[in-house]
Amino acid sequence: MAQAQLTGSPPSGGPVEKRRITLDEYLRLLDDGPYEVIDGELIAMAPQQFKSSRVAHDLFESMYESNKQSKLGRVFMETAYALEIEPTANWLEGSFVPDVSFVTHANLREQYRQFGEEGALQVVPDLVIEVISPTDSYTRVYSTIEKYLRHGIKLVIVADPQRRVIHVHTPQQPDSHVLHDGDTLDGGDVLPGWSITITELFDTSPED
Repeated sequence: MAQAQLTGSPPSGGPVEKRRITLDEYLRLLDDGPYEVIDGELIAMAPQQFKSSRVAHDLFESMYESNKQSKLGRVFMETAYALEIEPTANWLEGSFVPDVSFVTHANLREQYRQFGEEGALQVVPDLVIEVISPTDSYTRVYSTIEKYLRHGIKLVIVADPQRRVIHVHTPQQPDSHVLHDGDTLDGGDVLPGWSITITELFDTSPED
């Protein structure tokens, strides 16, 4: 979930003048690296640190293997969602790149029907996971969670490897249910059949 400086800067270097960006411009930038757009402002995403990256990959792999059996949708990693677009001029006001996400087949069919397969996803994911890096601001993290829930995402999972806790947010419980060592994280009604223990997630050894 790590972000670079709030103004964002493309890989070519140098500060970026704050300006509005169209969806087409945003899609071209995605070829160079992950970017988000928050309230119309382009933000460059910083690479995850080692532990945060490992936790994100383990969550993706666990969900992917479970979904291979249930075949309920698709699991994605670091995939862009363009969810706030001003329709007349194609200005992009909000896009997100969650560490892990899950989209049901019903929503994927809607994506194909309306937008095709190219570019960013423009349907709301059913589940997102963000893994907190040591440099992340909790104020920004919770602002992002609020935006996810406002868009109608059914399950928002925030993993904090440093504190060894998982925060689970739903529209019915936006302030989160907190899981600790000894607890089990699962996909609830959104991704039934998937689960992983908190200890297993945070204690993976180099050989695993």
